[in-house]
Amino acid sequence: MAAIIEQYKQLAEQYYERYSEQLWEAIPVFSTTTYVLTTIAVCLPPIIALVIYEREQAKLLAEQPQGCRKLGMKIESNLLNEFDKKFSEGRPPSTEETSAEWWRLKSMWIYPVKSCKGVELNRGTIISTGMEYDLNANTPEKDKAAHKWEFITQRQFPLLANVRTEMWMPDQSVDTYKPHCDDVESGGVIIMSFPWQEPGWKAAVARWGGSFLGRVPEKQFRVPFDPTPVQIEKAGYSFEKMTIWKDTVNSLNLEIDIPEEEVHKMAPTKAEIGYQPVTGFQDSYPLHLVNLASVRDVESKMPTTRCKLPNVDQSTGQNHASEPDKTLRSFRAVDEGAGPNVGCLGVQMIPISKESALRVGDEITVLETGEHRYIK
Repeated sequence: MAAIIEQYKQLAEQYYERYSEQLWEAIPVFSTTTYVLTTIAVCLPPIIALVIYEREQAKLLAEQPQGCRKLGMKIESNLLNEFDKKFSEGRPPSTEETSAEWWRLKSMWIYPVKSCKGVELNRGTIISTGMEYDLNANTPEKDKAAHKWEFITQRQFPLLANVRTEMWMPDQSVDTYKPHCDDVESGGVIIMSFPWQEPGWKAAVARWGGSFLGRVPEKQFRVPFDPTPVQIEKAGYSFEKMTIWKDTVNSLNLEIDIPEEEVHKMAPTKAEIGYQPVTGFQDSYPLHLVNLASVRDVESKMPTTRCKLPNVDQSTGQNHASEPDKTLRSFRAVDEGAGPNVGCLGVQMIPISKESALRVGDEITVLETGEHRYIK
């Protein structure tokens, strides 16, 4: 074998000596100036595109809320290992495992604007209406003929899944903090961003530059979280009645002033917990606990009773004709009170204290189990 390899090696060297000089003679000779100009012509357009893109992004950064800190994770998501086998069963592998080791809060999310992207938290505050900053704003659709506002979701507009939301809250440790600046007085700011390309060559170049970084140009707007009466009058805001499910709430553009709506159905009464549970833009209950294994179960086989699940890919905003709602209804119709073919996922809850705190890693203790029957 070694002799054969040596033979081919010698043959290759002979061919190299014979044809290398001919090859170099065939390659045209370019001047240094030509090489430099060619290099510039190839490299300069991407550099210009990147500069324009970064300038556009710098403008957005310059418009960040004053005196506020953005809520959310500063590290990677707590769900990075969600497909680990230890989460597949939804229960400890044996009765010897303690709840302190297994039943813990894995990930926590708020959704400042209904049907848009959420914000993952490491810690959060529970208030009487659920998670603080959760579902405080909604996207309306105005019926021009009847002068009527109705909330919209991904059912009507799947691309809402591409709308990124940021919740900024006042923070005295921020360098730009001033107690009487507008962003602080309004209790914070909600920023909404979505993919968008302005017309013209400059925007096209910026989009090209963003593609080198794996990004797309965005357009964004912001609304005050809880504007003061002075800010409302100064901005010329007007109040509108908005229909959400069977109820009507008083809304202020995208930031709403929600009248308290009592929670009934399976909720505790005021006599039981000392105050009347209320909701805003939340569904029937303001808090939702989902077992990670249940989510994986539905995904692989495609209980909170819910209306028809929007069949929208949350990564792309693309709609599907039937999934995952069809699978959810066929596989997890487990509550007789909800009716036939109504899918269930997770547990609906309300806070039993007017203010408390949650952290990722907090222990979850099951106090009682039993049959559940949804009350419509």
